[in-house]
Amino acid sequence: MTVKRNEPCPCGSNKKYKKCCYFNESKQKSRLEELLEEQATDPAQYFGYDNDLSSAESPVELPEKGMLCMVSEIVDKNKQPLIDETGICFEIGDWFVSEIIKGHQHKVHGLFKSEEAALDFGRTNLNVVTYRGAPVLEMF
Repeated sequence: MTVKRNEPCPCGSNKKYKKCCYFNESKQKSRLEELLEEQATDPAQYFGYDNDLSSAESPVELPEKGMLCMVSEIVDKNKQPLIDETGICFEIGDWFVSEIIKGHQHKVHGLFKSEEAALDFGRTNLNVVTYRGAPVLEMF
């Protein structure tokens, strides 16, 4: 059931809904929708390392030491920049591997039609021992 702006607020305050809970609920809802939309448009990503996660390392942090590559899905927001950089005609849902050469330099390998093919490329050609996923925002 939808409460109209000029109806009494369902919280029992005896105020009109627009003067009570309307703003807070709509503000929270829009921020939640914004966060969900942002997360939905972010590509799935994995970071390949030359070592296993040590017991002293946090599973949500992505240290630079030992990082060999990033495996990522093609989505709207990274498609055109990758096409411009590589000349490869990527499609939404394709995958690529960005090999870390030195510091912030990288070399793009792809196109891969599946996540598993991209991950296997890293294991086989770049000697990736383990992959760590990018931390995901948990809402609930």
